[in-house]
Amino acid sequence: MEPLKTTLTHLRREKGMRALWILGVGMGVALIWALGEWLLLHKGYPENSILGAPWGRFADFTDETLICTLPNPYTDPIAFYPPATYVLFRVLAHAATFSLIAVDFLSLIFFALLFARLLKPIIDEARLRVSLAFAVLMLSYPVLCCIDRGNIELILAPFIGWAIYFYSRHRDVEGTACLFPAICLKFYPAFLLVLVLRRRKIGLAVACVVGVVAVTVACGGPLPCSSAASAS
Repeated sequence: MEPLKTTLTHLRREKGMRALWILGVGMGVALIWALGEWLLLHKGYPENSILGAPWGRFADFTDETLICTLPNPYTDPIAFYPPATYVLFRVLAHAATFSLIAVDFLSLIFFALLFARLLKPIIDEARLRVSLAFAVLMLSYPVLCCIDRGNIELILAPFIGWAIYFYSRHRDVEGTACLFPAICLKFYPAFLLVLVLRRRKIGLAVACVVGVVAVTVACGGPLPCSSAASAS
């Protein structure tokens, strides 16, 4: 039993290190993107980052809360999110400041929990694990490139992160349940359904897509969706 236990511990640590490498690569890409905006666009600051222009603070959140008050948000030329996003922002707009703080706080908490879970196979001591999780969090894409803009990616990122976590453990139903709201708010996370299709769980992927279509139609109907497509 002891050799088996040692082997399982080694495998868990190996998976944990692999997960950290993936996180590190993701953070590196985000930082390179921000640096590219800084140097190539010659603005003196990255467009979406904690070093961004002061007049751009929380602009993404503010823009969407204003657009969602229109009878048809897609009459605005910069409206390109799915209808479910504008339904959500109509709710958030009732208490915009509180909503922004709540979204930021909850997003960071769920990310910290995810990082702590990923570090568990590697670091046994809980206090050190939590401290390192928050250190990693402060260097993550949501903090560096989304939080000061109030970007909707703050809502998507924890859902996508936990979806990948569950998929990596072959818990496909839980992973797809996390991915579903992210796809409803922005369609691009649907690419992660490839992970389900590779395991031949076609019914699960189809159910997710049908659910997204139903939510999209219920929130906006065919006309706003076609307007969104032309706007993008």
